[in-house]
Amino acid sequence: MKLVRRVHLYSGLFLLPWVLLYGVTALLFNHPTTFSVWTSARIGKPADEAAPFGALTSPDALAEEVVRALERTIGEETGEEPPDFEVARDRVIRFDGEFIVEAESTSAQHRVRIDPAVGNGMLVSRSLETSLDPDAASEADDAETEAEPLSFARAGIEVESPYLETLVTDAGRVLGDRGLEHDSIGLRFSPVLRFDMHAHGSRWHVRYEPDGGVVSGVELLEPPAGIGLRDFLTELHLAHEYPTNVRARWWWGLVVDAMFVAMVFWGVSGVLMWVQIKSVRWKGLAFLAASTAFTIFVLVLMYRELSFALA
Repeated sequence: MKLVRRVHLYSGLFLLPWVLLYGVTALLFNHPTTFSVWTSARIGKPADEAAPFGALTSPDALAEEVVRALERTIGEETGEEPPDFEVARDRVIRFDGEFIVEAESTSAQHRVRIDPAVGNGMLVSRSLETSLDPDAASEADDAETEAEPLSFARAGIEVESPYLETLVTDAGRVLGDRGLEHDSIGLRFSPVLRFDMHAHGSRWHVRYEPDGGVVSGVELLEPPAGIGLRDFLTELHLAHEYPTNVRARWWWGLVVDAMFVAMVFWGVSGVLMWVQIKSVRWKGLAFLAASTAFTIFVLVLMYRELSFALA
């Protein structure tokens, strides 16, 4: 047991800089405006349809509009009776993220994040005196294999409700209500609407991209299945940042913050306990010094490599 305790002590001291590094970077991922030039403010849930984002079409209703638009488009193209498609209601219809509208003036930049299911969100702003950019990881759509061309795959599908126009207009209203002037405003990021549809005697998982009106999908040859274990674990590792509203990802963000606190406490408390053991004080100091030097060496190399990659 003495050997186990010593291995635990020295390995802990050697890994201390890395534990602190992982803990702090987890915090920055989870809170993109922390230690940055961006300030944030919440946008409350609309009280009625007259409020900004109060008249947004729901994801369920938008999916119906997409399907009806597909039927009309195919009927007009073929000159025949429009096909009969049907939205599957036994699976959640959802956007896979939040919309981001960006506005700029000569002195400031603003981003309005909107949860399309609820209509509330977050406003982040920065002065244009600095060139730093916020963490944009949440804007990347998840990678997915492109489907083979389908009979209903289309681009430029126009739904009845002016969805994107309403988003941008209401984001401008939010800025105006807060006294934030802007010279230009537009959509920066549009999440994908996902839903299942019955068509041509089969069930299809459909993706609709509001920005461009692109519809694509894959045929579901088997009943919808959950995500595989490996993909689930890797997605957990990559998941970060609090969503606008409390749901599963919000609780996961809370766990990430708890891990940050636990890792930093583990490292600091380990050092405090180590200095109490006089017999290993100098050996432990040597391990800690070696780890610090190695950490700095690797970080300098990584900084050069990442700077080159992002240049």
